[in-house]
Amino acid sequence: MFCSSCGTQVNGNDKFCGGCGGQVGAPAHAAAGQPAMERPAASPRPTAAPVAKKKGPMPLWLKIVIGVVAFIILIVWVAFTATAGVVKTVDKHLALLTKKDFRGAYEQTTSRDFRDATSYEAFMRIVQRFPALTNTKKTSFSERSVNTNGLGTVKGVLTAIDGTVTPVIYTLTKENGEWKIINFTVNPSNF
Repeated sequence: MFCSSCGTQVNGNDKFCGGCGGQVGAPAHAAAGQPAMERPAASPRPTAAPVAKKKGPMPLWLKIVIGVVAFIILIVWVAFTATAGVVKTVDKHLALLTKKDFRGAYEQTTSRDFRDATSYEAFMRIVQRFPALTNTKKTSFSERSVNTNGLGTVKGVLTAIDGTVTPVIYTLTKENGEWKIINFTVNPSNF
């Protein structure tokens, strides 16, 4: 048996249609003219659950690509972590010079060997000769490394407040567990 109002299949015992709520067996105009309160609420029609597609095994080439990418990320992370200390010392050195704390830059970030070979007065002559050291707005270190001899190298450019770009190379060593500058070259010829 079908509802005369909407055509939904209904059981012979049902008094109301599950699709439209109209009275079963009543003429279509009678069900439609019934006040809404007298009609029972239509129950939602059941919907089929989406069928999950089974995925096949991951192709070997994709596993290899993922493995290579993960390995490269690991190498970059290890290199970055291992060289973070040398960059931190160079950043501190430049920050002190920019704040015009020349004595602090000389005593806190340079090694004993540097200070033995270079007096404070000679250090000041170097700083005055290269204004990029005291007017650094931004640094960009493209190369950083720590070799097996315990020496660290930081190579990059300093961008001054006026936009001037100056290449620099710093060489560092560990002294009492901290990285200290043993040499730096401004405007190196082999950059």
